[in-house]
Amino acid sequence: MIRIVRWTALLAAATLALTACGSDRGGGSDGTIRIAISSDSLATQLVRMAADLGKFSDEGLDVELTTSNGGAQAVTAMLSGNVQFAAAGAPEVITTNAKGRKVKALARLYSGLSGSVVLSKETAEKLGVRTDTPLEERVKAPDKPIEERLKDLDGLSVAFASATSSLKAPVISSAESVGAKVDPVYMKQENMPAAMTAGAIDALQASPPVSELAVLQAGGVMWIEGPTGQFPADHTPVSSSTLITTQEEIDKDPDTVRKIAAAITKTAQLVADDPDAAKANVRKRFADVDQKIFDAAWEANKGSFVQPRVTAEQFAHDITVLPAELATPDVRALDPKDLIVPDEFNPKDPAPKS
Repeated sequence: MIRIVRWTALLAAATLALTACGSDRGGGSDGTIRIAISSDSLATQLVRMAADLGKFSDEGLDVELTTSNGGAQAVTAMLSGNVQFAAAGAPEVITTNAKGRKVKALARLYSGLSGSVVLSKETAEKLGVRTDTPLEERVKAPDKPIEERLKDLDGLSVAFASATSSLKAPVISSAESVGAKVDPVYMKQENMPAAMTAGAIDALQASPPVSELAVLQAGGVMWIEGPTGQFPADHTPVSSSTLITTQEEIDKDPDTVRKIAAAITKTAQLVADDPDAAKANVRKRFADVDQKIFDAAWEANKGSFVQPRVTAEQFAHDITVLPAELATPDVRALDPKDLIVPDEFNPKDPAPKS
């Protein structure tokens, strides 16, 4: 029940506005560096901490954060020149390069997978799953082999945030590995529970608190939990959020790119060295959450903010877990080393505390 209460409170805070910082310094045409972020979820907090805690301004940068309707929109804003950086999933880096647009992964903002699959009440009942059990049971995935749960997804319409969402690949490719075929539907995560209630989708794959909302308010049943590692490792990407920039931006303003990386490095180091300060900053954006509930949520997520360095090995793995529809010949021909920034721009993972 602690978990239920925790996410119930987080749901109440999910719509809190997140603010940007800024004055007149930086490398943009008007002195402002703009970063488009895919969502307001925990997966983006490393960038938000860097802004709030002065790590960007320490580098002489004036940064403005804007929230987009998913990673695809954030990358589109970057490619159109409206922003210099975007926070989105690794698949956005891979597929954009495969289409001939040179973008580079600059930092890993959140390591691990946050998304979970939730079945609608009607779908669960068709599969013989009880939906009249207590909430504490419905917010936990069933004690059933993962292969069987994946096979049960065959033919279901499953909502994802976008065609290239980092949360989509583990569902599609894992299902394909057991001979199941999922029918993807795309919509904003915040709209998924309502679509489930209306019977428009059979299931969804979303991050907290949306996944819990689908259980608590839409009557769904938790089916596969991403945060606890229930998806097969060989079908799971290594990160849920990546900071991206274009090769053009690197060539045009390498000093700013270098400073952004430095700010991310310092923020990750702060999380490692002074987690209480980092926690206090994130707490401001979830001010309505009960303290004990927030404490539990922070403990479960803080370790995902301290591995910002990007590597070719990460992308080599993430290419292998793409669903068949995205694993085109152009994708398979990519060299993972070409998907990340040169070492001079690459953030460093925090050094061990002395």
